[in-house]
Amino acid sequence: MTRPSTWIRRRGWELAALLLGLGAALERRWIADDAYISFRYARNLVEGQGLVFNPGERVEGFTNLAWTLWAALGLLLGVPAEAWSQLWSLAAYAGVITLLARWPGRDGTPPAPLAAVGVAACSALWSFATGGLETMAFACAVLAALRLQVTAHRSGTPRYGLWAGACAGLASALRPEGALLAVALLASSARSGAAAPRLAAVLRCALGFAALALPVLAFRWLYYGALVPNTAHAKSAELAWYDQGLAYAGFFFAQHWVLGVGPVLWLVAAARPPSRSRLAPGSGTALLSAALLAWPVLQVGGDFMHGRMWVPLVPLLWLGLQAGALALWPALAARPVPCLLVALACALATLPPDANAMWQRGIVDERTFPDPERSRPGRSETFARAFEGLDVRVAFTGGDARVMYEARVPVALESEAGLTDVFVARQVLSSRGRVGHEKPAPLEYLVRERGAHFTLRTRGLVLTQAADKIPLVEVRFGQERAFCLHWDPALMQALARRGARFADFTQTLDRTLAELPQRSLPEVRRQYAMLKLFYFEHVADPARERPFLDRLARSR
Repeated sequence: MTRPSTWIRRRGWELAALLLGLGAALERRWIADDAYISFRYARNLVEGQGLVFNPGERVEGFTNLAWTLWAALGLLLGVPAEAWSQLWSLAAYAGVITLLARWPGRDGTPPAPLAAVGVAACSALWSFATGGLETMAFACAVLAALRLQVTAHRSGTPRYGLWAGACAGLASALRPEGALLAVALLASSARSGAAAPRLAAVLRCALGFAALALPVLAFRWLYYGALVPNTAHAKSAELAWYDQGLAYAGFFFAQHWVLGVGPVLWLVAAARPPSRSRLAPGSGTALLSAALLAWPVLQVGGDFMHGRMWVPLVPLLWLGLQAGALALWPALAARPVPCLLVALACALATLPPDANAMWQRGIVDERTFPDPERSRPGRSETFARAFEGLDVRVAFTGGDARVMYEARVPVALESEAGLTDVFVARQVLSSRGRVGHEKPAPLEYLVRERGAHFTLRTRGLVLTQAADKIPLVEVRFGQERAFCLHWDPALMQALARRGARFADFTQTLDRTLAELPQRSLPEVRRQYAMLKLFYFEHVADPARERPFLDRLARSR
C-alpha cells in the first residue's frame, strides 16, 4: 500500500499543475463567436431540423463535426451549450496535463514535471481551455493517441495500437487535419519490432483510424454532398499562403519562445549516442506529429485568432523539450522541484505580443479584442423580441454569430466568408485579405437570391459596398440598430408595431421623385439602379417607378 507521503511526492506536483492550469483557465473563461456557429447547428439537430445552420440548407459550415455533435448531446441533456463546451474543454485540458504528468520515461517511470507544469503554466492554453471551441479536445485526442501508441509498443498488447488509431480518427473528426496524426502513428508502427509484428501493428492502427474516419467521410458525402467541409472553400484552403502562415507562427513563437527549444534539445540528444538511448518513448513521434499538424496551418495562412491553431502543438513541443533535457541531463529526473521551477519560469517568461503588427496581418487576440457592440448587455434579447415569429433574414458578420444563435434569427446568412453558403464560399479570390475573411457575399446575391432584410453592423455595409448600391436606411431597436438591405413593407410595419424606429422610405422616395427633373441622366440612372435593388424589385409600385423608366427611355 502506498503511503500518503509517497503519493504526495509522486503526485503532489501533478495536482499542483492541475490546480494552476485549471484555475487560470477558469479565470479567463469566455466563449468565442465562432463557437455559436457550431451551437446553432447542434440546436437545430436536437430540435429535429437536421445538422444545418438554416432549416433546409445542407451546408457543412463547421470544421468540428465531433465537437458539434457533442454539443448537441449536451443540449439534449438540457445543459446550455456554453456551459457544456466549457466543462468538457476544461476536462480535456486536465486530460492533457495528466497525460504529460504520467508520460513514461525511458525506464517506464514517470519523468520529472517539465512538460506537465510547462503546459499548465502556458497562457495560450489558458485562453483556449474554454472558448467553446474544439481546440482543447483536439489537443487531448492527439496526445491520447500518442500515449496509447507508446503503450502499444512497450506492452505489445494489440488493442492499444487499435485504440491509438481510433484516437487519431477522433482527432480527424474534431478537425480534418487530425488525419495527419495517423501518418505519424503509422510511421511509428512501421519502425517497431520485426517485419511481421510491424505489419500487424500498422494494420491495427490503420483499422482503428478507419473505424472512425471512414464513417465521417461517408456522412459528409451522403448528407452534405462533399468530402470536405464548406469551410475549406470559405477559407481558401486550396490556395497556399505561406507568407501569412509564417507570420502567424512568428507572432506566437516569438511570444512563447521556449517552445522552440524543445525540437533543438531533442535533435541534440538524438545526435549523441549516449543520450539518444535515454530519449523518452514517443517523443520523436510527438515532434513528427507537431511538424505534420503545423504544415496545413502554415499552408492556409494560419488563422485570425492569435495562437489558436498552435495550441494542440504546445504539449507535443513540451514533450520534446522534456525528452531532450532528461536525455542530456539525466540527473534532472531525480530533482523534481528544480524541474518544476524551471518549467514554470520558462512557461511564464513570455513576451507580450505586438498587437499592432498582428492587426496589420488581420490577427487578433479575440478574447481581449475590444468590441463594444458584442459585449453590450441585452443585445440578443432585443433582437429576439423584435424578430420573434417573423420571417426575417439577416446577413451577419462573425461578431454577431452569438446574436444569430441566441435571438433565434430564422435565416442567418454568414456574409463575411461564406462559411454556411456554398455560392459565397466558392467565389474566386481576386486578391488576399484578412485570413479566413476574404470572401464577402455580394450584396446583389444577398438581396436577390437570399432575400436578406438586414445587416446588423456597419462592417456588413462596408464589406458589401452597400453605400454605392442601395439607399441606407437605419432601423433602431432600442439601443440596437440594423441596416435595411431591401424594403419589405409588411415586415417593416410589423417591426414598427413592436417599437422599431425608422424613416418611412416611401417619403424619402417621393422627395427623390420631386427632384428627378433636376438630376442629370447619369445620376438618374445610378439612383434607379439603387432603388431597383432596394425597393422596386420587391414592391409592386408602378406609380413611383414610372417616372424613372420614362426618363431613362427618353435618353435612348
